[in-house]
Amino acid sequence: MAIFSKQKLEQIEKRTLPEKNRRSVLIVDDEECNRLVMSLLLEPHYRVLQAQDGLEALSILESMESRESLACIVSDQRMPKLTGVELFERARSLLPQAIRIIVTGFTDINTIVDSINKAEIYKFIVKPFDANEFQLTVQRAVESFELQLQLEEYQRELENKVQVRTRELEESRNKLLEAVQALQGRNEQLESLNRRLEQAHTQLLHSEKMASIGQLAAGVAHEINNPIGFVYSNFGTLEHYVADLLTVIDGYAPKDEASAFAVEALKKKVDYDYLKGDLSNLMMESKDGLLRVKKIVEDLKDFSRVDSQEWQIADIHHCIDSTLTIVGNELRHKAAIAKNFGVLPAVECLPSQLNQVFLNLLINAAQAIEGQGTITIQTGAEEEAVWVEIADTGKGIEPECLGRIFDPFFTTKPVGQGTGLGLSISYGIVKRHGGRISVDSVVGAGTRFRVHIPVRRSVAPQETSSDR
Repeated sequence: MAIFSKQKLEQIEKRTLPEKNRRSVLIVDDEECNRLVMSLLLEPHYRVLQAQDGLEALSILESMESRESLACIVSDQRMPKLTGVELFERARSLLPQAIRIIVTGFTDINTIVDSINKAEIYKFIVKPFDANEFQLTVQRAVESFELQLQLEEYQRELENKVQVRTRELEESRNKLLEAVQALQGRNEQLESLNRRLEQAHTQLLHSEKMASIGQLAAGVAHEINNPIGFVYSNFGTLEHYVADLLTVIDGYAPKDEASAFAVEALKKKVDYDYLKGDLSNLMMESKDGLLRVKKIVEDLKDFSRVDSQEWQIADIHHCIDSTLTIVGNELRHKAAIAKNFGVLPAVECLPSQLNQVFLNLLINAAQAIEGQGTITIQTGAEEEAVWVEIADTGKGIEPECLGRIFDPFFTTKPVGQGTGLGLSISYGIVKRHGGRISVDSVVGAGTRFRVHIPVRRSVAPQETSSDR
């Protein structure tokens, strides 16, 4: 069925413009005249493709190199082989973006609604149609197609921008996490340095305090040693004098009987025979007491060693014995001391500092014993080191506390009975000597500390934390 007269077609041909960068429009109609009319209306603005039925249209779509240029499909509804709606349903999988327009001479409302639902039809144009209306409808369809492409392009650009921004944010987040981790690591280093500085400061104060106490002890020992020296010397002279006087008394013989009787009576009155025997015992006991005081003073001076803070060769057994003398009074009421000394070589060390280690371990052992117990001291040598082991029969240390006993200010003692510095300082002293200190403990059975000291110190002893 012809839509326009011959005169109308000639007018349309005169308005045809040359093709230049146009969008494609596919016209599908089984009547050649209708295809010609619609092509003439659209060719001034679009590149027009024609198909005489639905199958030819599908073939054109499948053979197109670039389907993106096809903006609109205008199809008759009633055609042989495929209806317009059936064509659009099959073409939708090949070219979902193209705008679909139905041109039909049938205006059944049910058909229109069903077609819109099935094939997503953009517009229905009823034959015969107005040329301007047809052109405007296709123009709006192409504009809708262009807008859809722009929206899709904008969406792709937006997705790309979102992806780029997401990557940038992810990189920024990773850099921030790295910076936070680096800051945390730096903070941990600073905290560690601060703890070490605090520990060093505390140990320095403690060392200065011990040095002051040592100087005081050495001064007192020196002052005591002088009078003890001349008292002991005078006592030896007195012992000889008393012996001589007793000899004179025993050799005295009265000339007459009355004098002899008076002398005998006087001897009986003062119990001369008892005095003579006891005087010897008193002299012996007093001399032994002076020797013991002198030994304590010597051990006190030896323990403090304020006059010698340089590395020197020392006898470890002598260090232990002098320390036992200093803390003997505190240990005597808590534990019996059992010594099992091995054969040790002389050790290059700081004797006063090792004395401090032994003092701390012995005092801790005594304080761990409830009631009466035993403290066992053993020594031995292995390879290029000596070891000293101090074990007690006290209450032991809880397993969860064993890993912290060498930490500064950590203590299991009640408040007011411990500062938590003794073992920490001892650990530092042993490490300074290039040695190590270890501990084994069983709750309710006791604790054993073992100190390993190299026979000769290294130039720069390396400290490790394996024993902590």
